[in-house]
Amino acid sequence: MVQPLSSQPTSTLIYPESDGKPMADNTKQFRWIVVIKENLKQAQKRGHSSSS
Repeated sequence: MVQPLSSQPTSTLIYPESDGKPMADNTKQFRWIVVIKENLKQAQKRGHSSSS
């Protein structure tokens, strides 16, 4: 039996790691965050581990 989805969200998402402040204070910091994140994603795809 198929039930229709509710159009209203049931609750508000809460992100406990957020302190309400920006992750980066400027574009230079933001670029470094993105570079590190993308490099980690590529290393994970290739099967590299930082603990080896």
